[in-house]
Amino acid sequence: MLVGCLSLAGMSVFAADAITGGADFDSAVLVAPGVYEVAALPEDHRDFFYFNLDSGQEAQVSVKFNQAAGSNYGTNVGFNLYDSERRQLRNDFGGTGDTFEFSYLSGSGAPGSKYYLETYNDGIWDGGSYVVTLKTADRYDAESKTDAGGDIAGAMAISPGNHKGYLAGGDSFESGGDDLADFYKFNVSSGQSLNINAVPSLEASILLAIYDTQRKLIDEVSVDNPGQIINLPFTAQKGGEVYLAVACYNEYCGERLASYDLGIGAAVGVGAEIAVPDDGSDVVPPGGDTGTGSGGIGAGGMVGQNGDGEIFYDDDGNAMLSHEQAGGVDMLFGGPGISTAFIIGNLIVLGVILFFSLIFYIYSAVCLQKIAKRTNTAPAWLAWVPIANAFLMLKIAQKPWWWFFLLFVPVINIVAAVIVWMKIAEFTGKESWVGALTLVPVIGIAIPAYLAFSGDSQKKTDGGEPEEKKGPEFIGGSKEADKPVVGYKHPCKYCEQMVSPDAAVCPFCGKEGPLGPDRCPKCHDPIDKKWKACAHCGLNLRIICPFCGKVTFFGKYCEDCGKKLVVACPVCQFEQPPLGDKCIKCGQPLKGSAQK
Repeated sequence: MLVGCLSLAGMSVFAADAITGGADFDSAVLVAPGVYEVAALPEDHRDFFYFNLDSGQEAQVSVKFNQAAGSNYGTNVGFNLYDSERRQLRNDFGGTGDTFEFSYLSGSGAPGSKYYLETYNDGIWDGGSYVVTLKTADRYDAESKTDAGGDIAGAMAISPGNHKGYLAGGDSFESGGDDLADFYKFNVSSGQSLNINAVPSLEASILLAIYDTQRKLIDEVSVDNPGQIINLPFTAQKGGEVYLAVACYNEYCGERLASYDLGIGAAVGVGAEIAVPDDGSDVVPPGGDTGTGSGGIGAGGMVGQNGDGEIFYDDDGNAMLSHEQAGGVDMLFGGPGISTAFIIGNLIVLGVILFFSLIFYIYSAVCLQKIAKRTNTAPAWLAWVPIANAFLMLKIAQKPWWWFFLLFVPVINIVAAVIVWMKIAEFTGKESWVGALTLVPVIGIAIPAYLAFSGDSQKKTDGGEPEEKKGPEFIGGSKEADKPVVGYKHPCKYCEQMVSPDAAVCPFCGKEGPLGPDRCPKCHDPIDKKWKACAHCGLNLRIICPFCGKVTFFGKYCEDCGKKLVVACPVCQFEQPPLGDKCIKCGQPLKGSAQK
């Protein structure tokens, strides 16, 4: 009964409209909020859709790709999101059976702005039908029907009180939206003191900035801890309309969407308007200090005074910004009162840190590449690729790929790293305890160079002779396949005639590589012609022969027509296995070659 109820519920929830996507941007199909089932996605095919969003609306999109009916093979699929100018905002890719979910908050678009969704299949097999789900949600700012402007010119008028707002940001290809800042404006009277605070959602880091009636930056505050409450006290030196910015800090708010509660209220212990002394002496607020930089905050509010005691007044006698701020030096993330020497000093420190970080990166990459070559681990150039170099280390140490995740678990990552370096030390001909020295300060920095460039990569026996080099320990495949065949001559694996043990070509059938096991083209583990997939990396070992069109085992020769399983690039003439539709050397399409 439970299974039946769930089945009926599933039928009602997942009922979808059947549609077909457009062939390009100009023929893209409009989709309103709902669930849509799209026809099968053949090889090298793309579908285009578009939807409309108002400024302040969030689109929630889900794309579920399915495998083709009756097929045993998956294929490569993905999606792209574009704005109305057809600029790419987000992309992702994977395989059939995957579901992609994302949201996008429109902050700068005009009402009814277009957003394009492109789905594609760039694999070598056909994909099945797929389901597109679109939902929209109103994320309007300050109880309005739109999004607050992204700059001072588009600031939204509000009154002091409590308001709700939304932001969304991120880098260009993991973007949760283009709403990086909200600007508001409200009226104040001369001498009025306010306390402005913002409570962001737990994942958000935001910034508050206040501008005077002349649109000059007065003060700003930000915090590094996501979710931390921000307070910004403010005393108006002149009556009129002031501006407030709530912005993503470091251009990032949250993974998808960040909300905030904005409060603008009267400050406790409001002081009187600051009077201008007739003798030109420094202005000190009641119970406050003289301030530094371009202004200090005391019990009576901000003081327009610089570090040299110089103060500026407007025509009404109210204290103004320091000379540097009055000259137009406004920094959204710098704030007032930051001297040029302070900024230059920080830039020098940052430059030194970046320089030594680059030196250490080059040193580590050179050492790891040398270790990979000494242990015959390919490809050694992965030592220069961030993140991928960790997988190269695991491959040298002959540890499974999932150990990569252990390197990010606190405490466990220390143990895992030591084990990996101990195994690397063994395979470079050193004692395993040498790898554990990477934990020792200063000495640990020199260990990679020692393993890479010192001595022989083989251990010595008691008699001084090198031990036999240890072969790779295959996670998948057959170890027996790597053992040499005893005897003067060995049977060819293609025609079974007896050939010399060092023969590169069989003299009877003329085929290359008559001895030894076939190997997986991806992980190089031994494979067997009875297998459908590699036992180590899972690569599909059944391909279509580019000459006879029949399904065959991925060896060197077709099991049906006997031709060598290679195709030549029509551009650079490079011979390669018939995998994919682009040349692995020059990247040009292989269409028109023997594969066609």
